Amino acid sequence: MLNLGAEYAWLDVLCLRQKGGLREDLREEEWKVNVPTIGSVYGDAKKVVCYLSGLGRPLSSDADNLESDRCWFKRAWTLQEISRDPIIGRDTGDEQLRAKFKGQLLSLQDIRGGNVYDVLSEMQKRVSTHPVDKIAGMAYLMGSESIPAYYGKQSEEDAWIALIDVTANWCQPDFLFLHPKPGTKSWRPSWKQVMTEKLPLKGKPAWGSSWIKQLGMEKAKTSSFNDGYIIESALVRGLSEGNPQGQERHGKLVEDNTGTHHTFKIVTHHQYPIPDGLYTLLGADSKDFRVLLHWVVGRRLPDRRLMKLSVFQMYEDTEFARLSLYFEHDLPKYSHITIQRVSILQVLQLSLYATFTTPGTPNIWRIRYAASPL
Repeated sequence: MLNLGAEYAWLDVLCLRQKGGLREDLREEEWKVNVPTIGSVYGDAKKVVCYLSGLGRPLSSDADNLESDRCWFKRAWTLQEISRDPIIGRDTGDEQLRAKFKGQLLSLQDIRGGNVYDVLSEMQKRVSTHPVDKIAGMAYLMGSESIPAYYGKQSEEDAWIALIDVTANWCQPDFLFLHPKPGTKSWRPSWKQVMTEKLPLKGKPAWGSSWIKQLGMEKAKTSSFNDGYIIESALVRGLSEGNPQGQERHGKLVEDNTGTHHTFKIVTHHQYPIPDGLYTLLGADSKDFRVLLHWVVGRRLPDRRLMKLSVFQMYEDTEFARLSLYFEHDLPKYSHITIQRVSILQVLQLSLYATFTTPGTPNIWRIRYAASPL
């Protein structure tokens, strides 16, 4: 480290109290706060040294080293160590080998502030001593507004729920509008789903931070409110079976169920079946009114909840631009809209927080929706 010009260095194994030492009770209390906040140390660091073959070991491309659970690219905790200017520790002078690993490190930089599924996809490949370590190791990368305390004996699902409840606003809409299946108990996927199933396409978030209209002033303790559109009744067809080659599937959305008027081409990049039938659809709103790309397919429940079934996208720019123009011409402006608040229920699915009634177009409403907790 001195050869690199470092005056001070932070090393987790030395700076955190370790198991097996004195005052085990104190270690457990310290770890509740210290372990989840490690990501901020790496995020604010000017330089991060990565020992890719294991701490203190010379850089090696040996297959056994790369497949070892101690390899930097395999460990769950190292995912948060991504740096804009990483330094490879114990460099052996092999320029070809160094360039190879440098490229791998730089390829991970897009994880910071990008698609939540980029983070999850990378974490699927990694291992940890304790199952909950994978979840704790993602808190900083997912832009959490606060970080849940670390409990080594906590179940993975409980730790995952605790993280999602505080995760950044750009993560929650991605779960709702991109994940093809409903979660085990709610609109968000379970930990088992995101670690064992094929994830939505990487690098294609439902929106960037500048897209979605976040209503930060009206954020409740356990829910985030967003603007969107709801089509109360629409016929979805052509997506009831998977593609044998695993390719994208094409279907149709018929807004008024006549089979001819207001028909739009839709597509899915997943193979989860959506049986032909009438559904309630929730569309993602954005600052750019022309972007009405992502839609949730669901069933309206008697208490006004929306139970998610799956998701689809409008096919190509021309289709969602056409749908957006249809909305723009047929829906009244905000000044003509009456807000009817609906109480937020302690439910498992999606609650409609406020409905904006639109005289003349009873089938299409502009709404405010909230993702309710488990």
